[in-house]
Amino acid sequence: MRRAVSRVMQTLFFVGVLTLAFNVQLVKVEPELTSPDHYPAFQDVLNANEQTTRLALETNLITRTIRIIDAKTGLDSITLGSPTEPMPSGGYPFTVNVTLNGTTDFLHSFQIVVEFNKTKVKCTAAWIPRDDPNFVFYGESPLMGSVGVYNALGLAILGSSLSSDYVVPDHEVPHYVNVSGEKLLCQINFTAIETGISALEILTTEEPTDPWNTTLLDTNNLPIDFISERFLVTVVALKPPVVKACIRIQPRVLNLRSRGRWITCYIELPEGYDVADINVSSITLDNIVPAEPRPIAIGDYDFDGIPDLMVKFDRAQVKSYIRSKIYTIQRLRKGFMTLTLTITGKLNDGTPFEGSDTIKIIWRMPKWWRFLNLLSSAFDRKTRLRVTLNGFEKYRLG
Repeated sequence: MRRAVSRVMQTLFFVGVLTLAFNVQLVKVEPELTSPDHYPAFQDVLNANEQTTRLALETNLITRTIRIIDAKTGLDSITLGSPTEPMPSGGYPFTVNVTLNGTTDFLHSFQIVVEFNKTKVKCTAAWIPRDDPNFVFYGESPLMGSVGVYNALGLAILGSSLSSDYVVPDHEVPHYVNVSGEKLLCQINFTAIETGISALEILTTEEPTDPWNTTLLDTNNLPIDFISERFLVTVVALKPPVVKACIRIQPRVLNLRSRGRWITCYIELPEGYDVADINVSSITLDNIVPAEPRPIAIGDYDFDGIPDLMVKFDRAQVKSYIRSKIYTIQRLRKGFMTLTLTITGKLNDGTPFEGSDTIKIIWRMPKWWRFLNLLSSAFDRKTRLRVTLNGFEKYRLG
């Protein structure tokens, strides 16, 4: 043992002498690496790796998808009805599941906003399926949730959040789950009320704090990125024949410079139909001016023994619409014209009805009309003034 230590000491002493005598410095020897000219530079490799990492992250985000699927079939679309059968009075009900697909870590809360075409479908119910084993927060407690249905806006909003623990004062530790595969977020019942194609879509906005925004939040209340897929609803049905209605519009003579409040309309349906079944909210004048929800009344305006429904239209809206149909005052040189107005609507079971009536339109000529005529005479015979509702313009004949 002493001999081995002695030899080590001699070796170290010998190396020290050589270092002092010849100024020799000990260095770590590394092999020299060479690469062909066609190999990328080291920075290029780093850039490529960074790009690959970014692509991998983007690919991971794409696989995190919020989907709307049929609760029965699991498909992203549904077809309801038959071209040989009329649509039922209550429409076609169906249920959809909103699911989260892919891998999501640290999920603490979510809000789902589903947008739908309110003229095609209506939402009848929406809920958070807490007792479903496939629910994303299944088994977690306590659990907070909220549900809102707004058919007038065409929106259904559902949200749920996990609780938080306070280990020390003012130090919150949110609960979270790590999700993989397909998990259920919420379920919604709809009823299709009109034929055609419409979509249910996950509504997203550019502002994360927008109350109408679909969001997934982590334990730091930071948004988790996702993409979404829409759900298509196709409704087919035998189109019912249009019921010919008898229409009577009051006043029979409408002065566009009058200041009345209402235009009154009386609607009679043929035998076999009841005016009490008319959906007042569906009634329009020339498919432009809607009927007012009230006042309405059922009576017998013309004393013919057939009940009629009285509805009202806002006179200002009707006059504005009629003015838009009159292209030039030149057509009203005599101060009046006749105009046919069409009333359309639907019964509660969706059966359409339609009827027309012709009334007289009066426009009292303003005092400046004669002045414009005198002014027009100042031009040569081939020059005239075309007077429009928005003013007048000069044009040449021939």
